Amino acid sequence: MTIIVWDGEGLATDRQAIDGSHKRETDKAWYISRGDTIYIVSGVGLLKNIINLREWYKEGANPKEYPLNGISNGQTISQQLLVVHPKDGLLVYEDTTMPECRGFEPCAFGEGKEYAYGALSMGATAVEAVSIANQYSLHCGKGIALYSLHRSKAEYHERG
Repeated sequence: MTIIVWDGEGLATDRQAIDGSHKRETDKAWYISRGDTIYIVSGVGLLKNIINLREWYKEGANPKEYPLNGISNGQTISQQLLVVHPKDGLLVYEDTTMPECRGFEPCAFGEGKEYAYGALSMGATAVEAVSIANQYSLHCGKGIALYSLHRSKAEYHERG
């Protein structure tokens, strides 16, 4: 499970992954480049689908090559690909090739987002909001990673 928070400047995630009954730490967002432009990409949903979407976006986001077409096999599958764009802010692709532009408005996605929204409404940063979600949600934890287009690598914070 994942908590992702965008505060208009930085994108923060928890670092917890679950494999059956085992918890481990992992990265949930990545810096990618297309041409001379650097983006931050993350997502909520099945990890294999998020990685496929990340690669689709990295390769140019051609609608005809959308990787999730027809994979549902009658089941409801919901993925959200989150892209931090240097000029447009946060773009959200939710099971579609057309993004919703959330811009620089603070927002949260995934498990524990209710806690994060509460923290954001009181002026918390993305890191502080993820820390609150980590503290109260059963589904996220194992520390925090902060991504910003002003840095070239993630900044890790203690477990929250």
